[in-house]
Amino acid sequence: MKSRPRKPASPSPVLHHAPAFAALSPRNLNLLLASSAALLFLIVYLADSNRPGVAWPNGYYGWHDQGEYLDMLRGIPKGNLGAFHYPLGYPVLAFPLAWLLPADPFTPINMVLFIAFAWLSWRLLETLVPSRAASLFAWFALLAYSVRLFETPWTSTPSTTAFVLIFYLLLCPPVTPNIAALAGAAAGIMFASRVADLAVGVAVIAAFLFESAWHTRRFPGRLILASAAGCAAVCLPVLAVNYHLSRLILGPYYPLIRSQPINPLIAIPFNLYSYFIDPLPFSGETFDSPSAVLRMFPLILLAPPGFILLARKNFRAFFLFAAGFAVWLLAYAPNLALNGLSLRFEAVHYFKPFFPAVCVAAALAVSALAAGEFRASRVAAYLAALAAVVLLPRLLVFPPYPLHASNITVCCHPEEIPFALDGNPATRWTTHAPRRAGMSLEIDAGRTVLFDHIRLVSAISPGDAPRNPFIEVSSDHSSWREPRHIDQSAIFPVTDFWVDPVLARYIRLSLLTSEPVNWWSIDELTLYAR
Repeated sequence: MKSRPRKPASPSPVLHHAPAFAALSPRNLNLLLASSAALLFLIVYLADSNRPGVAWPNGYYGWHDQGEYLDMLRGIPKGNLGAFHYPLGYPVLAFPLAWLLPADPFTPINMVLFIAFAWLSWRLLETLVPSRAASLFAWFALLAYSVRLFETPWTSTPSTTAFVLIFYLLLCPPVTPNIAALAGAAAGIMFASRVADLAVGVAVIAAFLFESAWHTRRFPGRLILASAAGCAAVCLPVLAVNYHLSRLILGPYYPLIRSQPINPLIAIPFNLYSYFIDPLPFSGETFDSPSAVLRMFPLILLAPPGFILLARKNFRAFFLFAAGFAVWLLAYAPNLALNGLSLRFEAVHYFKPFFPAVCVAAALAVSALAAGEFRASRVAAYLAALAAVVLLPRLLVFPPYPLHASNITVCCHPEEIPFALDGNPATRWTTHAPRRAGMSLEIDAGRTVLFDHIRLVSAISPGDAPRNPFIEVSSDHSSWREPRHIDQSAIFPVTDFWVDPVLARYIRLSLLTSEPVNWWSIDELTLYAR
């Protein structure tokens, strides 16, 4: 007797009905993504107490960088770029839409660039992350964290969108000479926006061309020529304008950046730690606004294993991200972009071009965790290693360094220096004369030390505390340099100068301005070093 064939089981209601999001047509999906990004941008913009017309008439244009951008944009109708202290790309891009909001002319282009950034990031996530749920998680996290960095005017905004466009062009559609030319033009926009960012964009394109040649065993001559032509089409006019306005090929911004003090290599690990995880230990940051750290931490937690997965599943994408990040480190790590105050002052905007890469990695990690691809033992080992990374730098506490009067040379009244080292705030060292430019105090630690902090207390005579003394360090007393430092004083008479950890034996503080009345006095002097 033949058995009757079984009737196929009807699919469950959950599987039978496709999710509404997945059922959207590509056009409707694009509209939904664009409108969501635009709505989020508007909400953040309207809630920003620093925007023009809310706190004060100029809002964030009262800040130095943003005020310079505004001056450049308003100089365009006059046939110039105002003070022309920054690269010309951002004001020139903003100018065609500036009429939409004359009081805040960079907001229209910021909104357009943020929408483009959101859409390009979604395409990358869809291409590189197999799970739609993980892609959505990463996309919303990306937008929530990055929107404020787009809403406030920064030259990194057009550079960021151009950078993500390069990744999209090289990873999503088939790469033809026309696509390569567009990628080169995007690298040119990065140059027009931030000069040094050209190296980061070119590094990604070069990594793609190298990987393509290695994979196909064919020299990509046409792609190289097309990308170079696209880049030159943007860069050459920018160079011409730079030279016309300033007689400098790279404009005045590049020499200004090159003239700033460079951090020693030993400071870079501290800077990277404080940039990505926690600004507290190394730059005296207070924990009064921890939201920046807490918002970033989930992505930082998930990204490392995600990049390992990306290397296994899509080596090309991993290779491009790694190449861009390596060159970014060379361009930015020695400079001010990577200091312990980055999170507080939102200097993290320098890193926002890599937010999509971090979110791709985080989404891959979420997908792998949901699919059970990670063993519990490996997860536990990773969490332990992560805890060590987070906690171990906190053990590098810089204690007060023992100083004696013989360690200190001052401009005048050296016999009173012991009063600044006796631990008694009622006694002090003072000049007994009005402050004048050139007065100095020099510390000889007796050996090379690693220090990060100098404290000068002038609480008894607050008017005797000078503002912004010039700090220099030296290892041999002949070659002096200025370390990266910032005054992190909570109260003016207590002057806390924090530097990125630096090796030196001699530390010198000099006055740059004179004062007709007030002396220079120090109740207590403390050096924090190892």
